[in-house]
Amino acid sequence: MEEPPPTNSAQLTWRGGHRFQAKGPSGAIEIASGDDRATLSPMEAMLSAVAACMAVDVVDILGKMRKTVRSYAVDCEGWRRDELPRKFTRIRLTHRVSGPDVDPGSVSRAVDLSQTKYCSAMASLDPAIEVENVIAVEVLA
Repeated sequence: MEEPPPTNSAQLTWRGGHRFQAKGPSGAIEIASGDDRATLSPMEAMLSAVAACMAVDVVDILGKMRKTVRSYAVDCEGWRRDELPRKFTRIRLTHRVSGPDVDPGSVSRAVDLSQTKYCSAMASLDPAIEVENVIAVEVLA
């Protein structure tokens, strides 16, 4: 039986030292490690990917709830263990949403649905990682 083609692909190219370029069919980002870097570290990129995946879901779900989102940002924080591999043990995502008719209950429901049902990046994380979602809503007049 022939293996099906992959659903996603990217190429990582070494740029010297601890610098790399990740390139996919639709774009590229720089990833680096070390104190002298000017871009995301691999672990920051991972946090950002989880937040972005959830944000897409949350915006879509709120739209289906007929809520008007004027702004949305996610503050990502991660705690890593000291021993190798220095994997995340805890992640906190603070969802900052504003709009004329958004409310904490709707945002909380959208975030919960994303985390438990829709977000592929979240589902790909180790289930032992403690994930906390904080909801901050500003209702605009």
